[in-house]
Amino acid sequence: MNEEHTEYDVTKSPLTSVLYAAIAEIRIGEYSAALSKLLWFHHHSHDSSEFYGIRLSVALLHWKALAEVYPLARKALVDTRNSTTSRFLDAEFPFELFHDIYAINKLLGESEQTVKLFLLVRSKDPSSAQQIYHLVERLLIEARMTAVCMEFLHPERRMSMVTSGVSLLRPLDPPDGGDGLPTSKFWLISEVAQVVTILALNGNHDHAQQIVEESLAIMDNEIMRNAMKAALNGVLLELE
Repeated sequence: MNEEHTEYDVTKSPLTSVLYAAIAEIRIGEYSAALSKLLWFHHHSHDSSEFYGIRLSVALLHWKALAEVYPLARKALVDTRNSTTSRFLDAEFPFELFHDIYAINKLLGESEQTVKLFLLVRSKDPSSAQQIYHLVERLLIEARMTAVCMEFLHPERRMSMVTSGVSLLRPLDPPDGGDGLPTSKFWLISEVAQVVTILALNGNHDHAQQIVEESLAIMDNEIMRNAMKAALNGVLLELE
């Protein structure tokens, strides 16, 4: 399956309408028509920044669901990943295309391909690798490539960004706490745990401990303490 897609008149079929139609067709078993629309949506959503997140979340999740029952959809997903990779390399490593590749590989269960691509960019253009590094940081940790992480981590700058991010995310937290960790707390624990894990696995234990203590001054609870204890031992806990 290549990336030939039926042309829908965007003035008559806005991007949202095409996506909703694809979802509806998946539900009734019109798999070929649904795939055509998903391909069209994926291609044309690059022309509108407001659909960036929808392309990488709702649309891809439904594409994955289609691929589970319609093998041509998985082949189309792989072909799209491959063609996007070629465009990414030809266009001197734009972040948006790398994010597409990252998301598709995650759905395909082929995140090792994302790591390989990152390492290729690192060898060709370290400044571009810095721009996309945060997307692959956890993958690098899981692959025990934390020495590579140290080239891009910049712990003090990172922690400053994390602190600012927590302030920006707090208004999004549900007032009653909701189910699971609020967004700001999830962000803080996840980000700090990754930084601490990288430092610990590279033997920078004093620096890792310093960051843990500074972070506990911002938020101190059992989940945070358990995550920090694990990170100091080079282990990333899965947060819920």
